[in-house]
Amino acid sequence: MNPSTATTVTFLPGKRGALNAVVDGYRYTKNRRYKENVYYRCVEQTTCSARITLTDGVLTSALPDHSHPSQEAAIAVLGVKNTIKKRSAETDMPTKEIVADSLGTLDFEGVANLNCQLNALSKMSRLSRQKANRSPPAPTSLQNIAIPPTYLTNNQGENMLLWDTVLARLPRSNNLVEGWHNGFQTLVGCSNPTLWTFLTALKKEENLTFSKK
Repeated sequence: MNPSTATTVTFLPGKRGALNAVVDGYRYTKNRRYKENVYYRCVEQTTCSARITLTDGVLTSALPDHSHPSQEAAIAVLGVKNTIKKRSAETDMPTKEIVADSLGTLDFEGVANLNCQLNALSKMSRLSRQKANRSPPAPTSLQNIAIPPTYLTNNQGENMLLWDTVLARLPRSNNLVEGWHNGFQTLVGCSNPTLWTFLTALKKEENLTFSKK
C-alpha cells in the first residue's frame, strides 16, 4: 500500500466499541501512540503483520501488504450494525423499519457475511434504545397520544397484553394485590410518573413475570 495513493482514512467502532481505522477495505486497531503519531495493526494481527501510522489523522506510512483478502464485506456489515444502534438510540422509528432500511445498504456478499438472524438485529436495536433511555414528549391529551412500537412489545419482541375491561366476580378492593402494588411502585420509582415511565415499568414487570415461567 502506498500512502500517497491511499489518503482516505475513516473510523468505525469495532466489536468492543473502540474506534478502528479503515483504509482501502482493511480495518486496523490502535496499537500505541508516540507524540503525534498513532500506530495501528491489522485486526487480524495474529496472522497478518500489516500496519499503518497516522500523524495528526493523516496516513503517513503503511507496511507490509496484508496476508488475507479484503475485509470490505465485513466492514460493511459492521457499519450496518452501528447504523442500527445509532438510529435506534436517536429516533423513534420502528425497530423493523430501522433494520430493513439498514440492511438495504448491503450487497449479496455483505448479507452472506452478516452471520446473524434478523431477530438478533432487532434485539440489538431494542437494547440500544433502552441504553439511550430516550422518551417521547409527554402527550397533552388523549387525542394526541401516539405510543411508539418500542413501548408495545416486551424484551422478547412479543406484544404486551392490554386489558381494557374489568371481568365480573373480581374483588371490589385491591387488598389482595397490595403486595404487587408495592413492588410495582418500586419499579416506577416516583409518585407521578409520565406515561412513558409507566409503560417502561410495565415492561420491567413483564420481564420479571417472564423470568418466573
